[in-house]
Amino acid sequence: RRGAEVIQVYANQTNPSVPRPPKELVGFEKCDLQPGETSTVTIEIKVKELGYYSTKLHGWTVDSDEYRLSIGNSSRSLHGTLQVEI
Repeated sequence: RRGAEVIQVYANQTNPSVPRPPKELVGFEKCDLQPGETSTVTIEIKVKELGYYSTKLHGWTVDSDEYRLSIGNSSRSLHGTLQVEI
């Protein structure tokens, strides 16, 4: 059967300087497939997508830290992770 899936990427900061959710959606891509078809999906995550709005700085900022990027088809169904350092 023909189908579609939305691949989602969630970020989690290791040592946040402000309270942050455990999973923040930072990227996604919809993928349509025909029967028997496979596909590779590339999702570009820019550093600014890991940021937050700082009320002290009155602007967006990204902390230097380690981030875990998790991928799946929902926040409750994650299938892989990648650690990155900013």
